[in-house]
Amino acid sequence: MKIQTSKKIILLLLTSSLLILTGCKVAFFGRTEMERNEFIRVVGIDKIDEGVKITIVTEDFSSQKGGTNPQKKSNVKTAEGKTVFEAIRNFWSFVDKKPFFGRVEYLLIGEEAAMDGLLKYIDFFCRDSEIRLNLKVFIVSEANAQEVIAKTNEENSFIYDKLRGITENQWGNSTFQKVDLIETMYILDCEYLALYLPCIHLISPKDGVLNNSQSIMVKGFAIFDGDKLVLDKHEELGRGINWLKSNIQSGVIVVKSPKGANVSLEIIDSNTKYEAKIIEDKLIITVKVQIQSSINEINSSEDIFTADTIKNLERQQGDIVKNEITKVIKYAQKKKLDFIGAADVVLHKFPILFEDLYKDQWEEILSDIKFDVIVYPNIIKTYDIREPNRSKIGEGK
Repeated sequence: MKIQTSKKIILLLLTSSLLILTGCKVAFFGRTEMERNEFIRVVGIDKIDEGVKITIVTEDFSSQKGGTNPQKKSNVKTAEGKTVFEAIRNFWSFVDKKPFFGRVEYLLIGEEAAMDGLLKYIDFFCRDSEIRLNLKVFIVSEANAQEVIAKTNEENSFIYDKLRGITENQWGNSTFQKVDLIETMYILDCEYLALYLPCIHLISPKDGVLNNSQSIMVKGFAIFDGDKLVLDKHEELGRGINWLKSNIQSGVIVVKSPKGANVSLEIIDSNTKYEAKIIEDKLIITVKVQIQSSINEINSSEDIFTADTIKNLERQQGDIVKNEITKVIKYAQKKKLDFIGAADVVLHKFPILFEDLYKDQWEEILSDIKFDVIVYPNIIKTYDIREPNRSKIGEGK
């Protein structure tokens, strides 16, 4: 027994020695010093005839001569390949540092690539362990990602700062909502839900930028059928989708005073709830939206702070919100694309019925659902001045 054990040990040692002597290589990379990494903040994806074009935006900090304060710099580089992974590896052929994708925050997908189908373009980013799944995904409207990046990433104005700005400040209008990569993966994997992603497009100086540079602007949502972009123009649906998703943080609703002057209302709080029920085999979903708002501007000297006038302003506000929501619901039912999340409402209310009856034919079920939209508007305050301007001159005329 001892002799057999000794033979096994000797055989194991010989095998280990042979493996070492043959020079077996490790198939993964070791650590890399930070100064040898190329930190990438934005990735653009475009469809080309031969495959895919990847555009990267890097971020680098270097000290100025004679000083210690770091100066932020950014470069734009492109590479092509038959697949996304091949294109990314092709960067290694000409960059002086190892591309590091662990700090990517934004993924911009060109319109042609989105029309071709998202899955093959985002598969690498979903699988690679270096990439964070909370990066934000955008669709580039009416352009390719390389063009937008090249025209907006400037020496002292970087595209990732602009993207961060519009993402953080979107609450002011609530016309779009950021969508992470992990949420994109979840919706694409869900057979009864449809994907929506925020859109951006180039704007020129005449569109609101008071210098010679170009910038980017949000343009509502892009709607997908499966993983392919639907080409309809539907920028106006942005806030309606957010009403349905209960993602409204703020915004402006303009209504009319009794004399026809504009009155600006600011949304300061909102909440959306759903009720699903079945009456005589008919599926009915009730959407209930509660809004609190304030009067922020009056383009008139008339006194609107009376009970009847406030009720009239609230009614107008409720009608506007109901119309925004109804447009989105009608579009979803017409296209048979559930990007509004109606399936989740029914699933949570009737889980067994949904799995047994509705799930496999949800597209047809969706188009036949009766939606009731009820809005509860409430104007609760104004700001520093309660009386209208010049109300004491000419009896408020």
